Amino acid sequence: AIEEDLIEEVGRVHGFRNIEEQHPLRELVPPEENDMLRLQERMRDMFQGAGFREIYSYSFMGADDIAAMGDQKEEYIQLENPSRPEFSYLRGSLGSGLLKAASENLKHEDAVHLFEVGNVFRNEHQAGYCEHGHIGGIMADTARSRDPLFFELKGSLSLFFEHMGVD
Repeated sequence: AIEEDLIEEVGRVHGFRNIEEQHPLRELVPPEENDMLRLQERMRDMFQGAGFREIYSYSFMGADDIAAMGDQKEEYIQLENPSRPEFSYLRGSLGSGLLKAASENLKHEDAVHLFEVGNVFRNEHQAGYCEHGHIGGIMADTARSRDPLFFELKGSLSLFFEHMGVD
């Protein structure tokens, strides 16, 4: 048993209400604010405000996914012992997961507006294996032609950049 478990057991048997209250012995210092997390939250808020829904996709992909993206397998990090063949590589972009999610959603609705915030992994030969934070979005509409969808996408991107303070 660890010390904390013993202390909790003594408190339970003795009765938590019977333990005298006292202030912490040290000053409680809040953690430093994480700028990257704050930035990600701003991006999420903007996309959600523009009508996009957030997805969470696997960080793994297969050789077929890599070929469908037009990439070479050598650019990706291959796992030594994947649980399934379609999970043999770490994803190098968010594109594959967004395309799969859009394809599945379009089976049930005419239009989708999706985004994802996540990490991608690349074999950058000179630098070695690298992990980067990315954000990606996708819009698709089976009921409208490309032109109106293009202008809607352009408006969403303008809103995004304005919200992020980019001119």
